[in-house]
Formats: sequence, structure tokens, C-alpha cells
Amino acid sequence: MRTGVVRDWAWPAVVAVLAGLALSAAGCEADKPAPAVNTVQPSGSWTLVRWLKSRSDTEAGRGQAVERRLALTPSCAAGKCAVAVHPDGVGGGYLPEGYTAPDADAADKAPYTLSWKGSTATYEYAAAAEVVSCTAAGGTVVPAAYEVTSSTTLTFTPAKDGRPAALRGTYTDRARGVGAGVAAGCTDFDTVWTVAAAPSLTKPDTGVDIAGKYLVTEVVQLVEPGGQRPPGYAGILIDTATVARSGTGYTLSGTGPPPATLAATATGWGGETSTPAVCNLGAGDIAGGFARVEHWDQVRPVATTGQGTPVLTGRWSLRFAPTPVGAAAGCGGSSNTGYVLFVPKASI
Repeated sequence: MRTGVVRDWAWPAVVAVLAGLALSAAGCEADKPAPAVNTVQPSGSWTLVRWLKSRSDTEAGRGQAVERRLALTPSCAAGKCAVAVHPDGVGGGYLPEGYTAPDADAADKAPYTLSWKGSTATYEYAAAAEVVSCTAAGGTVVPAAYEVTSSTTLTFTPAKDGRPAALRGTYTDRARGVGAGVAAGCTDFDTVWTVAAAPSLTKPDTGVDIAGKYLVTEVVQLVEPGGQRPPGYAGILIDTATVARSGTGYTLSGTGPPPATLAATATGWGGETSTPAVCNLGAGDIAGGFARVEHWDQVRPVATTGQGTPVLTGRWSLRFAPTPVGAAAGCGGSSNTGYVLFVPKASI
């Protein structure tokens, strides 16, 4: 019996989220240390994105991403030393504004510490083992089925020649069946995630060239009508989205033609397309029954990969709004709104 079964979402096409734990964990420092001034270590507000590089029991879900907001405080005023990590997101947690996540992730507010390892010039953190559930074939959830251990290894690059500081490295999970999980046939697996982080920006940098090919993850904020996917459901929205230069802006190939035209705004890059769409009814198709409206907003770079290509975040929505013709025929509207993360395809 295989765990982490991947299922397709009929509309829009989204791959089911794979097992993954928050980078932060409990059991570390309870008090935030006094601020320190240290130019050779990461400090201040940071945005961290990690994406799935590999999972030992399946190829599905590679590139799917999550985001966290961190406040970093070195424990020394000079040189290299441990760095305390505290939440820097909304509500005292690690999540950015507008990012809905499962209850366990949303409730996570525990600080932890990145230890400095001089022999490898890396920051490291190993979380205490945690017992979690297993989703078996057929969708059966088996509680207390896995013991999961996770670890993080990061390398810091100071700001230089106009390039922002960066933290890059890996995050790993090791899941082993225990108790009911073994009896249910939940298979062991290991995951490796690529991590990229940079100081959080107070306003978007639209001077960075974002042209390229990306895998886009959506974290659902709201799907209507209900009963499809709940808020916090995450999955791959677009396997290959092409962002190309066009005049002073960009075009973005979204979930369907035509591509959106993105222009610079006060909150990042954004744009919208509206095209006629067929309304499918049991009695027949209604041509032009819907206006298909795809909207992109707040698309901005938040970090860079080891190759120097930007990692982006933003907001996305897709609405099928009944036209007068569609409404008269009984066509009902639908919509999907979510937070999106763009990971360069070359880094997956």
C-alpha cells in the first residue's frame, strides 16, 4: 500500500499536495534574544521558499512549493554563531498575508535555532521526531502511522554588488512507519526540498527580470461553489508557465489561452484576461455562456536560486462568470482564488 497517493483535481487541474512538514518546529528557544548587529550573518525579516526536489516513493509533486516568513537574530555581535528564528508572518505565525494553510501550519508559532557549523560553514537545524498520520490507498487516513524526523542545512551569502543576501540549502524529511502505520502497510519514504531565502522586501522590486519558465504552485484561498477543495489545499497549478518580455511588461501563459499581459503596479506585476467560454449543460452547450476571467496580481520576486534566477510569489484567480445568455440558460458561475508560488523549472 502506497502512502501519499496523488489524485487529480478535475477543475482546475491541480496535483494533490504531498506530505511535508513546516520548516519550523517546537522545542527550542522560548525567549527572543536581544537584537544584534552582525553584517556577516543573516538577520532581520526574511522570506523563505522551499520546493520538493525528490520523494523516494514517487515522482509526482516535484517542484511543489511552500513559503514561510522568518525573523532572524544572530546570537553574537560579530563573527559566526547560532541564529535564532522566530515567526515573522501574520498573526504571530510563519505564514505570509493571504496564504491559507492547514491548521497545524497556521498554528505553528514556535521559535527554533539555526546552529553554526564551522567545519562546513553552514547553518543547521534538526527537529525532534514527530508522529503524524498516513494517507493510504483509497484515501483512508491512518492516525499515528509515521515517525518523521527533519533537518535543515543552509549556506549564507552576504549582499554584494547590488545582489541581496541569500540563504540556500536543503530541507529533508525521513518518514518511517510505526504501530498502526506498519499494520496498514504505509510505506517508508524520504523527501528532499530545495530552500531559497532572501531578506523580505517592503515593496516589490519590478526592476528584476522575471522572464523564464516556471512551475506554479497554488495554495487555495477559496473555491466556489464549495465541496471541491478547502482553503489551504495546495498543489501544482501549472506545470510550465512561460513569462516572456513584452514591451515594458510581460506576458504570462496561464491555465489557458490567451496569455495574460502583466504590467508593473504598486504591488508587483499584474494583469487580467477575459474570453468567452462555453457553458456545458445537460441539455446542450451554450456558446458564450461564460466569461472566463483569469487574474494575476502582486507577482514579485522574493528569492533567487543558486543559479541566480528569481523565485516569485503572487495572487491568482479564475472565474467563470455567466453572461446574460448563460444566465438565461441556467449556467451557474464558479471561481478559484489562491496564493501562487513560481519556481524556475531549471531548479527542479
